[in-house]
Amino acid sequence: MWKTQIQPSAHTVEDALEHVRADLTEKYADTATPEQVAQIVRTATQELATNDRHLEFLACLVEHRARTVLHDLA
Repeated sequence: MWKTQIQPSAHTVEDALEHVRADLTEKYADTATPEQVAQIVRTATQELATNDRHLEFLACLVEHRARTVLHDLA
């Protein structure tokens, strides 16, 4: 197993999460307010970011979780 892990910077992760929030806000504008989308993304991030080992997947996982929640609201 490789011992070296490439960790994305917090800035990169935050940018990716902001992009997820903006994209979902636009896509679900008829379903949820921007504040609701932001809260769903924050909640998903808190639930999924408990382990800092694979931050490169965090935005993708958060987007999937948030889309599921928003789809259920529709």
